[in-house]
Amino acid sequence: MTFKPAKCPNCAGDLQVPDDRDSVKCMYCGSDIVVREAVKLAGGPSIENLMALAKDGESTSNFSEAYDYYTRVLEYDVNNWEAWVGKGISGLLGKGDIYVGQYHNNINSAIKLVPNKDLVKQKLLSIINLTDIYLFNKLSKNIGQILYDIDNKNIL
Repeated sequence: MTFKPAKCPNCAGDLQVPDDRDSVKCMYCGSDIVVREAVKLAGGPSIENLMALAKDGESTSNFSEAYDYYTRVLEYDVNNWEAWVGKGISGLLGKGDIYVGQYHNNINSAIKLVPNKDLVKQKLLSIINLTDIYLFNKLSKNIGQILYDIDNKNIL
């Protein structure tokens, strides 16, 4: 059994709660606490806020910042397919050509998680609209290959 930092939603007391339990009693105020919610309160920023900041980084062509925020999303939710795609694209644009292999790995991770591969294709195509001509040229070959692989079922 491991313990996670948490915060009581009633009295704001700092707690350590077992991660294998659904609920516990607050040692300060005695109220019943849902472990998942208490851990979330102590966990810091929400995934929604981190995703919004990542997308803002993309829209302003600050791909290094977008990469960092997508990485933080994945620290909280490793099954977030959109963050995997965003991390791949922003890493490629923000980190340079040495990142191409990791880009493909990130896109593959997203495709394994997404219920509909067309969602990944739409995300890949939407990023092209956010880039200037230099970045478009840099992305087009890599996105074209991924789109081809998706359509030809070379990516599971």
